[in-house]
Amino acid sequence: MANAAAKRVAAQNESAIRRLNIGMALVNLNWLLLRYFIHHRFPLSQILLYLLTLAPSLALYRYLLASGTPQRDSSGLLLSPGEDLSAGGVTEYAWDVIYVTWACALGSAVLGGWVWWFYLLIPGYALYKGSSFLLPLLSSLTGGLPSLTNAGTPGPAGAGGPGPGPGPGPGAGAPEGLEGQAESKRQQKLRKRMERGDPRIRQVERKRAA
Repeated sequence: MANAAAKRVAAQNESAIRRLNIGMALVNLNWLLLRYFIHHRFPLSQILLYLLTLAPSLALYRYLLASGTPQRDSSGLLLSPGEDLSAGGVTEYAWDVIYVTWACALGSAVLGGWVWWFYLLIPGYALYKGSSFLLPLLSSLTGGLPSLTNAGTPGPAGAGGPGPGPGPGPGAGAPEGLEGQAESKRQQKLRKRMERGDPRIRQVERKRAA
C-alpha cells in the first residue's frame, strides 16, 4: 500500500511539474509577443513590474521543482516521490502566487499596465492570514493580564468605594417600613390577648393603674 501511494504521488508530481514548465515558458513568451504586437512598445515601468513579479515566481518555481521532483535510481526504480505538490500550506500558497503572477503578466500585456494592481492580492492575502493568526494569539496573551480598569483603590470608609472600611452596624439604616410593620404585629398580638382575657395583660394593666 505504501509503494502504491508513493507511485501515485510521484505520477501526480511529474504531471504537475510538466504543466508548470509549460506554463512558465508560455506566459513569459506571450508577454513579450503580446506587448510587441498589441502595444508596439515596452515602457520602462512595465518592464520593471514584469521583472519584479517574475523574481518571486521564479523562486517559487525552483522551490516546487526541488521539493516535488521524484527521485529515481539508474534503473528507474522510485526512491522518493517528493513532496506532494497538491498538498496545502506553503505548497498551495506557492501555486497561488505563480498563478496570480501569470494572470497579471498576460493581463497587462493585453489590457494595459493597470492589471498589475491585482498583484496586490498576494500581500493583501498574506496580511489577512497573518492577522487571523496573530490577533487571537495577542488576545489570549492580553486576556491573562489583570485589567487596570477593574483594579480600584481603597476608598474612604462609608463612601461606597472599594477597600476596607467599617460597614454599617447591626440595625443601622433599617427601613422604617419594617419597624412599623413589626410594631403593628405586636399590637395585633396584644389586642388578641386582651380579647381572650389573658391574665398577663390584666396584671400589666393593674400595675399601670397602681
